[in-house]
Amino acid sequence: MIKPNEIEMIKNVPISSVQRFLGSANWENTFSQANVLEIWKTQFEDKSFEIILPLRDSFKDFLQKYIQVFNELSIRYSKNLEGIINLINSQATDIIQVRAKGPDLIDGSIPMGEGVDLFINAKEMMLAAALAAYKKKKMFLGSLPDMTTDYLNSLYFGQTEIGSYVVNIKVPINASTSLDPENVENDGLGINSTYSRKVTKTLSEGLRSLKMTTREYISSRDEAIFVEAVEHGVSSNLCDAIVGISNRISKREIAISVRYPVSIDENIEEVIEFRKDDIEVIERISSVFKEETTQQNFTVSGYVLKLHRDEKEEAGKITLKAPLDGIEKSVKISLNKDDYEKAIIAHEKKCKLQCTGFLVVKPRKIQLVDVINVQELTEEAPDLFNSPPSEQ
Repeated sequence: MIKPNEIEMIKNVPISSVQRFLGSANWENTFSQANVLEIWKTQFEDKSFEIILPLRDSFKDFLQKYIQVFNELSIRYSKNLEGIINLINSQATDIIQVRAKGPDLIDGSIPMGEGVDLFINAKEMMLAAALAAYKKKKMFLGSLPDMTTDYLNSLYFGQTEIGSYVVNIKVPINASTSLDPENVENDGLGINSTYSRKVTKTLSEGLRSLKMTTREYISSRDEAIFVEAVEHGVSSNLCDAIVGISNRISKREIAISVRYPVSIDENIEEVIEFRKDDIEVIERISSVFKEETTQQNFTVSGYVLKLHRDEKEEAGKITLKAPLDGIEKSVKISLNKDDYEKAIIAHEKKCKLQCTGFLVVKPRKIQLVDVINVQELTEEAPDLFNSPPSEQ
């Protein structure tokens, strides 16, 4: 029986997590009324169990019915409330472990600079996987899809572990981030895949492909094999994150574990290890992917940082400070007379300029050429904490 002081614990368990648990624990969904309720049934030791799961927390009697769900689960699994919640959460979270290895890390500590880089690049690794789950590319530039931003905001860092240095990343499987119907895959849980689960699978596939590619390259020295890995989720973004986790100076050996539940009794876990010679190859893969990347009909927007027009010339060049994959970059843009005049006005008014054209990315230069559209962006209100950059 649920105690009064345990009600808050129940309120913090999402309905989607209970659905996923029931699906993984061989409960059968025998009735469903959209956004109202579901009826789940199961058999255990000649006993029948039935759960009426409310789907809308705005109902007056929602909490009463939701408490009844946990009461029934406690009886079926002979566990107290905390045990049931742990059981549910184990089916609602994927775990990514990032492990840096080295004899100096045996006590579970790491130099501060390396530790900061490890956490930053662990996030970059998850971002690369999230973008690859959305679309496979050599390199990702531009603004982040809303789905990807929401996904990153849902992640948690867990406690580290002694015996090297381990960072745990907790990935909630949230039904609110479900894929569009045309992109849905079944993940073996009886519930359609969410974007979160697809990212986990994409990360696993990308790391596995990256490991295989490094091994093949060490044997063949054929850079042509690099491009084959793109379709498996490998990008320069993922490569840079792996190199950063290893530490560009120390080049530590690292191990990344990807674990997610497929049923109440079974987890899939894969561990991919990268040695020092692997890291060197991964740096090369990233460089090759960055040698030149192009994209048609690419739109950038930002503040005009520089203006340049030769004497007696009507056309000119500008440098736009624009976010690409969440990082401010300087983009060189050549404009005709009319569009250059728009850039001058935007610079004087300290407002953003938006340009669409053919993006060319090289290791030390980003250009937008063949520009087809230039327009000033009107902001609703000034941002007092993020003023536009001054001309240099």
